[in-house]
Amino acid sequence: MKLTSNRLKDMTHVRDLLDVGLITPAMEAGLSAALRQRLDFIKGHE
Repeated sequence: MKLTSNRLKDMTHVRDLLDVGLITPAMEAGLSAALRQRLDFIKGHE
């Protein structure tokens, strides 16, 4: 759900999940193309 919202607060939560390793490559592989784009955007804007 955090990836479907484009709020800064949600992006920060996703960044936190990435930092502690709770979003795995296997989970990323299961995302739709649109959600992968959003995740890549968040990864690129630390």
